[in-house]
Formats: sequence, structure tokens, C-alpha cells
Amino acid sequence: MNKNFKEGQLVAYAPTDQNGLVYKVQIGKVKRMNADNTAVFVYYHASSTASHTPVQHVYPIENSSYITITDTFNSLD
Repeated sequence: MNKNFKEGQLVAYAPTDQNGLVYKVQIGKVKRMNADNTAVFVYYHASSTASHTPVQHVYPIENSSYITITDTFNSLD
């Protein structure tokens, strides 16, 4: 799976517990990749702060063209 995310791309964050089970899923929008492509900075909410997220827990949303964001946030525009 290609883990080279692009600015503005919608992604799903799905971290796993010690047993390898996903314990939550959050939708976010990519701000940028870090320098060595091991993490991605993602906007998850209505602030201008992007969270540093390990790339192994981030997945592209393939059908993002079908998602409409009705409450736009300054950081997501």
C-alpha cells in the first residue's frame, strides 16, 4: 500500500492495541508528511494544529470523492 500521502488527502487513523486490534477510527485531512516519510501530520478537528501520526496507523480513503464535509474548519479549507 502506498503510504506517500498528499496535502489535503482524506485519511483514516486506525491505531491498534497490544493485541493488534483497532480500538478507534478517526477521519482526518493531511497537512504534510514528515521528512523521512515515517509519519504524517493530520488535521482531526477544527483547529490549526495537526497531529504527528505514525504512518503505519494511517490509511487513505479511496472513495473520498463521495464524502462531503458540511462543517468546514479553517484548517481543513
